[in-house]
Amino acid sequence: MADLKDILAGLSDGCPVPSLDITGAVSDNRKISRGNLFVAFKGLHFDARTLIPDAERRGAAAVVYESGDGFSAEPCGIPLIPVRNLDICEADIASRVYSQPSKDLSLIGITGTNGKSTVTHMIAEWSQSLNVKTGVMGTLGTGFYPDLTPSPNTTLRPLDLERTLREMTLEGARAVSMEVSSHGLAQGRVRNLYFSYGGFTNLSRDHLDFHKTMDNYREAKFQLFKMIPESHAVINYGDPAGKEFLSRLPGALAFCTEPVPGYRGRMIYAEEISCHPEGITVWVNGSYGRAVLSVPLIGLFNAENLLCALGVMLARGFVMADLERTVGCLRPVRGRMECFRKPGKPVLVVDYAHTPDGLEKAISGLRAHGFKRIITVCGCGGDRDQGKRPIMGKIACLNSDRVFFTDDNPRTEDHLEILRMMVAGVPADAGYKIITDRESAIREAFAVAEPEDAVLVAGKGHEDYQIIGTVKHHYSDRETAAKILEGMSK
Repeated sequence: MADLKDILAGLSDGCPVPSLDITGAVSDNRKISRGNLFVAFKGLHFDARTLIPDAERRGAAAVVYESGDGFSAEPCGIPLIPVRNLDICEADIASRVYSQPSKDLSLIGITGTNGKSTVTHMIAEWSQSLNVKTGVMGTLGTGFYPDLTPSPNTTLRPLDLERTLREMTLEGARAVSMEVSSHGLAQGRVRNLYFSYGGFTNLSRDHLDFHKTMDNYREAKFQLFKMIPESHAVINYGDPAGKEFLSRLPGALAFCTEPVPGYRGRMIYAEEISCHPEGITVWVNGSYGRAVLSVPLIGLFNAENLLCALGVMLARGFVMADLERTVGCLRPVRGRMECFRKPGKPVLVVDYAHTPDGLEKAISGLRAHGFKRIITVCGCGGDRDQGKRPIMGKIACLNSDRVFFTDDNPRTEDHLEILRMMVAGVPADAGYKIITDRESAIREAFAVAEPEDAVLVAGKGHEDYQIIGTVKHHYSDRETAAKILEGMSK
């Protein structure tokens, strides 16, 4: 329990704050429990200050509300405290309500454009196999693997973030492996967290609708490494942004998918990488000795993800021999190069690749496993970075044997215009087909595939919805893949 006076110290907009016990804080009126603080934001599409009377009826002990636009709440039976720039103050309020739970555990932050989910889950699974109870927070959900609760964002808002970390500590977590998005860093959602370790996967074009430039995007990612001890940072030397980060963090642990002669800092690297039908095997060497790590993951780029996870585990003090012994616990992550197979049929691979770099790596990763042809199904989301659309169209056609362009999450944009922009980047002699209905596109791609082929379904991965207009409709690439193969059994 926290005292309202302490929670809002220095934050209230000229209003005295009474001493009052607060049991928790929420911004969703439907989740109010007796004794909670209701935090009423003024959002772009909805003003939660209109819900103050409802918050009182539901048992809120007090309300804090945005006052920067001159709004003044009508008095009622509970304290109403105005705060300017409430969205900025949210992190302070959250950390005070829940007493900064990240101090009580080993919090591991993973950032980068691609690979965050896979690395985060690898770390959690590996830690669990070595008897360290570890929670997960990220795109695929929050909780203790594999029992996760869906998350609305890759990085939760501070109120939800701090509450969840507190709940995990009460459930016995000794560590939490967390995806840290560039939005979460730039918007200050994680600024009051105490990260013990951090990992950087890679950087490629994404979220420029928000960050505007790649320089801004890169610097947002780097903010994580200002929050942890330099020796606890694990950075991808093979990525240009990672190499630049290492020039600023010479004490960090570097990892690379190939040897780097003459590197003077701590490093782990792959001497050899083998892709085979069951997955990948990596022969590792470097500052911590040699090991051979085999995992049932598809895609050459997963060697990079494995090295990132290994680096974090080593930085935390785990022994290479123990990590080699337990690496077999690692399993494919839902919707990340997830294979759906049936003997004598093409393999269907569902992946979240929704950036140019992610799509190129997914296709080339499949090539390394020796499939006869790669048939790609992909689209682009609406109301997001438009500049990547022709790039992704070009990458799909240049690297695949056949391509089916289809709808992703069109949101409020014209789905045909999104596809037109993708096709604008396609070489004139490229072969492709547009089928707007996503399930139909996947079915036709599978129908033209031969048993030795792979059909890559890219863009949605774990998602079980499609956003058309402003409405979420139930849809899942994973369910579609399973249904197609079930139909083959008869």
